[in-house]
Amino acid sequence: MRPTTPARDACPVAEIEKPLAYVDLLGKPFELGGRGPNAYDCYGLAAEVRRRVGRPIPEDYTHGRDARSCHLEIARAAADGFIELASPEPFCLVTFRIVAPFTSHIGVVLADRFRFIHIMRGCRVAVERLDCLSWHHRITGFWEIRDRNGMPPWPE
Repeated sequence: MRPTTPARDACPVAEIEKPLAYVDLLGKPFELGGRGPNAYDCYGLAAEVRRRVGRPIPEDYTHGRDARSCHLEIARAAADGFIELASPEPFCLVTFRIVAPFTSHIGVVLADRFRFIHIMRGCRVAVERLDCLSWHHRITGFWEIRDRNGMPPWPE
């Protein structure tokens, strides 16, 4: 089943305040294996944004150099407590298929659930809309970490 983008509605106040946690990242350059603070790759940026909003994710396992190895990293992370969501939630992960047939790119959905922050090789950190033609058809899933009881592992 293809994930859907949400119907537009109001964000909780606490979620609206969190965007301030990433503004200084906008425009930072791409670097393979980059974990900041001066440069990032897509997983490093996702990890940094999630850390700042109090929802850390595990460090990735290898630094993918091609679509297949990136796909394997994301699949391995999914086995480590990530569950697929039916629609985006504030600050959940979003994965994309850039080079078929592999899921090879990751970003973080923002509080409004319509935009995401990401970085790609040859680009800088940017915010884009999930529903734009360049991205919507590439979405492979929305993901969040849950414990074995289905609960988030951080205080809400």
